[in-house]
Amino acid sequence: MPIKSWLRWGLAGLLLLPFISFASITCTKNYSGRTSYVDQYVSVLGKNITVSALRDLPVGSVLYRQYIYDADTQTIGVDGCISDVPGGEYLKLVHALNIEGALPAVVGQYQGLNVYSTGVSGIGVVVAVTYNNNSTSLYGLPDSSTKQTNILDTESRSFGTSYADQAFELLLVKVGDIAPGTWTVAFTYPAITHSAQVTNATGVTQDYGYRWNISGSVNVVAGTCQTPDVTVPMGEHSIAQSTTTEWVDFNINLLNCPPMYGRYNRNASDSSSTAVIRWQSKTDYTIAGPDMANSIGFLLNPVSGYQMLAAGGECAALTNDIDMAKGMCLEIQNRDNANVLTNSKANTLTDSGLTLLQTTASYAIPLRARYSRNNESTLRAGKADTAVEFTINYQ
Repeated sequence: MPIKSWLRWGLAGLLLLPFISFASITCTKNYSGRTSYVDQYVSVLGKNITVSALRDLPVGSVLYRQYIYDADTQTIGVDGCISDVPGGEYLKLVHALNIEGALPAVVGQYQGLNVYSTGVSGIGVVVAVTYNNNSTSLYGLPDSSTKQTNILDTESRSFGTSYADQAFELLLVKVGDIAPGTWTVAFTYPAITHSAQVTNATGVTQDYGYRWNISGSVNVVAGTCQTPDVTVPMGEHSIAQSTTTEWVDFNINLLNCPPMYGRYNRNASDSSSTAVIRWQSKTDYTIAGPDMANSIGFLLNPVSGYQMLAAGGECAALTNDIDMAKGMCLEIQNRDNANVLTNSKANTLTDSGLTLLQTTASYAIPLRARYSRNNESTLRAGKADTAVEFTINYQ
């Protein structure tokens, strides 16, 4: 019987051996000689300061602002570094600002940066870094940058940098409605560390900068005033006497208003140099009061709509009734003789002109009203009632 031979072809197996790149630079020490971070204990300097965050202040507005300077002049990096590659190679050094521990929940955004919870509804915190005191740019944390230099195989070298203008800005930001009352907003942000780390060397690869431990609180007042209705007796007038009647003075009363301490501000065009509260060290700091005053403005919206004055500008139409007068409307001015209804129709707030106090107080916004000819051709005597809704804007 013939013997059959079989040739069997198959894949016996393929062993994949990855190419592993080993660091060929060795560093023997770090630049500063430090073995751990240098702790800095930063006080929130608003402990004895109160700011007022009123109802209509836009979301994203800054309530409190503090500049925190990085006073570390020590260069950090690595030393005693040498390569075993002929001609040398590049050493990569990462300078990093990191967060130790978990960040609070994100509750909003400020200029593209995360705003974190303070535990008080409507108020969040931002800690951002700036690398130039005169720059308008802020960067979120954590943040890092990489620099590199050539390390030779013939002699050991050091490599490090310092950041003379590095600093932080601590901001409290309005992120939503704030309930009326006085709130102690505690700062609960994790510690911030500054380090230098080599990513492609062996031996000693890390150096240490400062670690900032920030603590403290700011008092925030929120609330509005009580605003009772106003009735203005306008009297009886003969339409034959004049195209206008005499002015009648009246007030919009604002009662039991919260203290108006003002707030701190940061416009998008501001650099860190404009911060009025500045921390350099525990013995070197500057405290100043709020740099943005609170304001109260108002709108007047006629219930029966607007009409045009014969002399130009807006007035309030009379209440539509069977025996309503024709050809007349109600004109309202403030104490600067400005037509506030013209502003209101354009949705432009009229400033109250009030001097706001840092105590619970009541105020009166002085106004005056009169009947004036509108641009209708018909003039008829009759009832001249009207109603105007006023809206107070608190910022």
